[in-house]
Amino acid sequence: MKISASPKVIVFRLSVSLCVVSLIFVAAMVYSYFYEKHQKIREAKNGAREEAVRAAKEIDVQLQKLSRTAQAIADDLTSGKLPENQLQDRLRSEMEKNASMSGLGAAYKPFAYPKDAQPGQKLPLYAPYYTRKGGKVEYQPVEKYYQYTQPQYEWYHKPLKEGPSWIEPFFSGISPGLIAPFGAPFYRQDQATQKPVAAGVVTANYSLEELRNLIKSLTIGKTGYGFLISNQGNFIYHPIERLVESKTNILDRAKNVLKDELLLATSQKALAGESVVMDDRSAVTGQSTWLFFEPIPSTGWALGVVFIKDEIFTNTDSLRHKLIWIALGSISTLFFLSIIVFRAYEGRLWSMWLVSITTSGLLGGGVGLIWYLSFIERPDKTTEHTVIVSQPGLQSFLESRTKIDKQLKKPPAAYIPTGIFIQSIEFQGANNVFITGYLWQKYTKGIHDNISRGFIFPESITGTDFQPVEAYRYETDTQEVIGWYFETAIRQNFDYNRYPFDAKEVWLRMWHQDFYKNVILVPDVDSYKLMNPTSIPGVEKDFVLPGWNLESSFFYYRVNSYNAYFGFPHEADAYQEVPELYFTIIAKRNFLTVFISNVMPSMVLACLLFVIQMIISEKHRVNEAMSFTAMEIASTSGAFIFIVILDQINLRNSIAAGGIIYLEFFYFILYLIILWVTVNALILASGTKIALLDYKDNFIPKLLYWPFFLKVLLIVTLIAFY
Repeated sequence: MKISASPKVIVFRLSVSLCVVSLIFVAAMVYSYFYEKHQKIREAKNGAREEAVRAAKEIDVQLQKLSRTAQAIADDLTSGKLPENQLQDRLRSEMEKNASMSGLGAAYKPFAYPKDAQPGQKLPLYAPYYTRKGGKVEYQPVEKYYQYTQPQYEWYHKPLKEGPSWIEPFFSGISPGLIAPFGAPFYRQDQATQKPVAAGVVTANYSLEELRNLIKSLTIGKTGYGFLISNQGNFIYHPIERLVESKTNILDRAKNVLKDELLLATSQKALAGESVVMDDRSAVTGQSTWLFFEPIPSTGWALGVVFIKDEIFTNTDSLRHKLIWIALGSISTLFFLSIIVFRAYEGRLWSMWLVSITTSGLLGGGVGLIWYLSFIERPDKTTEHTVIVSQPGLQSFLESRTKIDKQLKKPPAAYIPTGIFIQSIEFQGANNVFITGYLWQKYTKGIHDNISRGFIFPESITGTDFQPVEAYRYETDTQEVIGWYFETAIRQNFDYNRYPFDAKEVWLRMWHQDFYKNVILVPDVDSYKLMNPTSIPGVEKDFVLPGWNLESSFFYYRVNSYNAYFGFPHEADAYQEVPELYFTIIAKRNFLTVFISNVMPSMVLACLLFVIQMIISEKHRVNEAMSFTAMEIASTSGAFIFIVILDQINLRNSIAAGGIIYLEFFYFILYLIILWVTVNALILASGTKIALLDYKDNFIPKLLYWPFFLKVLLIVTLIAFY
């Protein structure tokens, strides 16, 4: 005869099974969380490395092609296959065929050019040279500009001494900008010794404009960037042009300026021909980065690629959701484990109380975790807009916008460096904020002459009485700097749904006065000591904002499009894909103030209701000291409801927000609990027999009070913060 299991055994087995299932779920979610996180990191790292390898190989291929061209001309001169009176035609032909060359020429040793090549002329120096200017090939003989045989001209002497070789890039007075020359000597048979002797050098210059375009094409995030260093460590290309113009050396910069021993060691390995990856954190911006170095074998140069790690997790919703599910799974696992450990399946009161206390603590911990995840969110890291914290990042973004402007056939953009310094912020109502401070702009003479001076806050709601006032102005030979003092009220859509765990993102949207001319405002990065958002650049040091804590401030770009042309002459896409500059301050509410004034009274009221719940029992009807009547219950409940209503009204009046905010759910839960306790007491007072309430003298409602309260709070918190 089959004997059915007792209820205790069923509860025990069910608890074990559900505990195991919950544990498996937690393990799966933990694995999924770390797998997704590592997968994002791995994909970003591999993608950046592949971009570096691809660009380095492409640069190397182009450089080899250039060196082979120069070597072929030198070999043909040596063998006599190329008559020397046809040299200029050959040089011009090769220049026209190869767009990656910025210059190509040959430089003879003194009196080495044969007289019969130019009858009737005696040529102590002869150096035909073609350069590319404005897309056209021009002839510019070097000997007319300087005596190239002097010792300082390495491009001439090094190939004669060492054979075919690349020369350290330098600025030339003939070719525009920085040039990277390759030199190959050519020879002539010495009549006396019958041995070949060097007669001169064929020199080909690589077009650094082509190199810039190639590096700019790298897909390395919104603000990642690439740079190139020579075999001596000098910058050949960098988004910060002054590093190239001043011939800055990466080894000297790492050692003496940045004081970065890791960068110094990594750069030395790169210059030794190694592929290197460096994890670093910028002391200036606070950003975590990867620095990839890839060698360019033909020249001994190295390509550097910087990827900003913060861009990996700009959208963290998926990972945050997994953390929440891990927390919920853990609560479930520990709940069923507590039933087993405390042997609550046996029905003993103290065991069930321990499970209730444990469950309440777990549910409260789950609510606290979700609050914590909300607290640690960094809008400057999670925003999908382009945050600017460094000059290279700014240049990288502007270069990407230049490509888009060309596709949209916009005129070349004019860039106006703009800085801002906020002195005060005052919240006025639910959606208005009053801001005061200084804004300055830098105009370059000769470039910005046809651009008016001024700016617009397009979202300002202040009238003409609050127009910006010019506070200062100074000029140099090349630049004009104008600073304005401003007071403006901005209407913004602040989100109060998470109150009191909300943050306000106070932004200033800025246009130039001539926005219709494709004028783009750019952050004046050089005017700030630190651009790390957490160092709160551009904000008064002793900033007063009662009830709020400043978390960060930063510039960012938001790409907007308009459905109007503002009455100006226009092209089809002139008002599409417009990058607008924003300056943002993140302020998080001081939770302690709200906790004392709103949360704590609600929790005290919940505790009082629990005390009432504990003293309610059927036996109290025969105990006159502890007795209660229906009228007394109704009166007490009404008083509690009145207190909650007043507190809720006071809350809504204080923040003047539309819709239901998170903290109001505390009051809704209290309404539900008051109703629970009142109905429970009335049923017992009426003498109505209900098995659930009769069990051990109203034990079940007492046992479930806090788990029910905190579970409802957890559900509400999930809805608000998920």
